[in-house]
Amino acid sequence: MLELVRPRTEHHAARNDDAWEFDDPHRAVWFAIRHLFPPHAQATQTDHDCLMVTWTLRDGRRNCTHFAAPVVIRIEANLLLALWTCSEEERDAIANAQAETVREALYAYDPHSRVPTCGVIMLGD
Repeated sequence: MLELVRPRTEHHAARNDDAWEFDDPHRAVWFAIRHLFPPHAQATQTDHDCLMVTWTLRDGRRNCTHFAAPVVIRIEANLLLALWTCSEEERDAIANAQAETVREALYAYDPHSRVPTCGVIMLGD
């Protein structure tokens, strides 16, 4: 679906957490939902229209640091197309409307779990 909007000459397994390197739709969604995560959360955009979010946790017993179970957020093709083809103001409004879906999905989330507990959060169903 993404190829319909823009050509892609190379594939990336993941991109770093600098939101300015995200595609416009993914950047808008991340800016709309990042308040739901700790300030030091790291988001990565994958090739499959997903954002993967995790952050470091401190284990008080062993005084070590590890990462929270990842939260995977998938943007469905219809929402992605809408985010690509609208104006910047409309993109921000659409992305902000997705925050409640993410908030509801995070209720069952346990960051200390060794496996993701909230499943893949689907935006644009």
